[in-house]
Amino acid sequence: MEHCTNNVYHGDKFCSDCGDELQQKPQRFNIGELSSDILEQVRKYYPDARAVTGRVLQSDLYKRVTKSSSCHLVYSYWWVKLEASDGQIIETSISAESKYTQSISRGHILTLYYPTSLQLLYPIKDRDAKKMVKDNQGAPCVVMHDDDGQSYSVENLYPEPIKKNAWLWIVAAMRQLLLLAK
Repeated sequence: MEHCTNNVYHGDKFCSDCGDELQQKPQRFNIGELSSDILEQVRKYYPDARAVTGRVLQSDLYKRVTKSSSCHLVYSYWWVKLEASDGQIIETSISAESKYTQSISRGHILTLYYPTSLQLLYPIKDRDAKKMVKDNQGAPCVVMHDDDGQSYSVENLYPEPIKKNAWLWIVAAMRQLLLLAK
């Protein structure tokens, strides 16, 4: 929405260019309010699918870590507090590993899309983050809305299986052939 060639954002009461009071104020809508049939198509495959659109009230960066004898990986997440279009406050984790979600701050408009639930399994790295983060739920898909359009980030819920090498079977078969040849 624009007034005097300047963008008008949710919560604005006056035009930032001319100072006039805005007659038409911007409103927030959820995806279900704009196009109710979109989620119905998805629910054929994922019955609990839902989407929430809202404004970020607070965002805090924290890390989760996984350690084993062969690797030590650290993943970055945002703990966000989001005010949905219906006024509901949602707190959840969002991956900060995507180029689109590296910077999330107060005022950003996000749509959190949940085709399925996402449980974060790796433990939280530092003590302060453990006090702040309330659960291990995460948002599988995040759509960032900005002036240039939308961009999205999707968690890799179902990674590709690791390909097995056939070299061991070839060696075993060669050995068996050599034993049979004797």
